[in-house]
Amino acid sequence: MPLYCDVSLPVPLDTSFTFALPASLQHRVLPGCWVIVPFGPRKLTGVVVGCHDRAPTADARDVLRLVDEDPALPPELRERIEKRPLPRAEIPDLRLEFLETRRNSLFTRRLVDAVRERVRLGEQAIVLLNRRGFSTFVACRSCGARVECRNCSVTLTYHRREQRLLCHYCDYAEPVPSACVKCESEHIYFLGSGSEKVEETLHQTFPRARIARLERDTVRGRNQYEIILSAFRDSNYDVLTGTQMIAQGHDIPNVTLVGVVSADVGLGLPDFRAAERTFQLLTQVAGRAGRGQRPGQVLIQTLNPDHYAAA
Repeated sequence: MPLYCDVSLPVPLDTSFTFALPASLQHRVLPGCWVIVPFGPRKLTGVVVGCHDRAPTADARDVLRLVDEDPALPPELRERIEKRPLPRAEIPDLRLEFLETRRNSLFTRRLVDAVRERVRLGEQAIVLLNRRGFSTFVACRSCGARVECRNCSVTLTYHRREQRLLCHYCDYAEPVPSACVKCESEHIYFLGSGSEKVEETLHQTFPRARIARLERDTVRGRNQYEIILSAFRDSNYDVLTGTQMIAQGHDIPNVTLVGVVSADVGLGLPDFRAAERTFQLLTQVAGRAGRGQRPGQVLIQTLNPDHYAAA
C-alpha cells in the first residue's frame, strides 16, 4: 500500500511535489486522481502522477482531501514520457570541500570529475551560477570602502570583458578605479564570483573543452541567443554556462549533467521569497539533464546542504 504520492500542481515549476498519504487515503488514491494539498499558506488542487513508498528527503505534508476517486487522466498520460527516470541529484557540501582541500575553489572535485567524464564520453553539461559579471563588488583594502551606484546605493559589479563597473538595477556604469575615491589608496581588490569568472575557470580547468556562455551580457538580440543555443544543441559546445537563461525549458537530449556552482546565491537575497525562488530555479535547471536515452545527473553545490530549498 503506497505511503506517498507525487502531485502535479498549477504552479510555474517543471516538477511534481511529494505528499504523504493519510491511512484513510492510502487505498483510495491512484495516479490520475484529483487531490487537495497544502502548498505554502494555500490549498491547491492537483493531479496525482504517481504513488510509491519512497520517503522524501524532507518531511512531507499530508494530502488534505481526495476530490474524485475516478482517475482524471487516461493510463497513457500517467507515466513520464518514455518512462525516463528523473536525474539523480547530489549535493556536494562546500564546507567539507574546503576543510579537505584548504582551497577556495569555484568547483568541487566531484563537479570537476563529473564534467571531465561527460567531455570524455562526448556528452554535454550545463553549469549554472545565477549571478552576472566577473566579481560581485570592488573594495579598498586600506579603508574598506566599496564602489557603489550613485543612483541605487548598491555595490557595482565588475564586468571584466567591458572593463567597467555596472549596476544591475539601473544600468549605471563607470570605469574601474585605479585608486580608492575616499582614501586614494591603490590597493583595490575584487571580491565574489559571477558567471564570467565561471566561464574563465572552466576554460582553465578543461582547456580542451568547447565552452559557451549564455546570459544577458553575451546576447545582443534574439538572433545571438538562438545562435548560441542552436550551436549547443548541435553539439558544437561541450559545456554551456550562464545564469538563469540556461535553465529555461531547453530540451537537449545529449545533456546528461547539470552543475549548480552555488545554490546559496539566491538564498542570501533579502527577500522572503528567496527560498521559494531558489527552489524553483534549482528544479527548473535540474530538469535539463537526462532528457534523452542516457540518464541524467545533477550536482548542487552549497554551504547549506540541509536547507529545505536545496535538500
